[in-house]
Amino acid sequence: MNEKELDNVEQEVCNIEESEVSMETKKDSTEEKVNQYEQQLVECRTEVEAWKKKLVHVSADFENFKKRVNKEKSLWIQAGQKELITDLLAIVGDFDRAVQEHQKKERTPQLDAWLTGFEMINKSLYKFLKKYEVEEITELVSFDPTLHEALVHIESAQHESGQIIEVMQKGFTFKGEVLRPAKVSVAK
Repeated sequence: MNEKELDNVEQEVCNIEESEVSMETKKDSTEEKVNQYEQQLVECRTEVEAWKKKLVHVSADFENFKKRVNKEKSLWIQAGQKELITDLLAIVGDFDRAVQEHQKKERTPQLDAWLTGFEMINKSLYKFLKKYEVEEITELVSFDPTLHEALVHIESAQHESGQIIEVMQKGFTFKGEVLRPAKVSVAK
């Protein structure tokens, strides 16, 4: 081999070595980029998981909030109904007493017509109360402090101690809860 050929071979070897170094550098650079991308991917997945957890918590909090608001709304409506019905019970009591008093009087056609009108109004009031789950307290044999209010204690030979002798004012429940206790006289 002559010198020129030797120089050419040397040059080719140098070019190959440079090419290998360049390829290794590119390989190292590519591996670094792949590692960076993998790390970014892991960070993104971690962030996505964190957001998913937050979403689940926020969704649960919102559902609880909606339930609480609906419950509070129902309670407010029921409180308003209760207040209105309590006021209405005074009117119902007045109608009951008016009808009872006039039934004791001597009957005339004019009184009968008047009583019929009052009885119709009274029935309508009781239908209205029934519609809103207001019921008259009908347990009127033995005194129960959860349902009755004792206004008078009376000695009575015909009644056992604790028995109700007379109902002075009707009591009512609203959706199963005592709205107004029955006012009664009780045997001693």
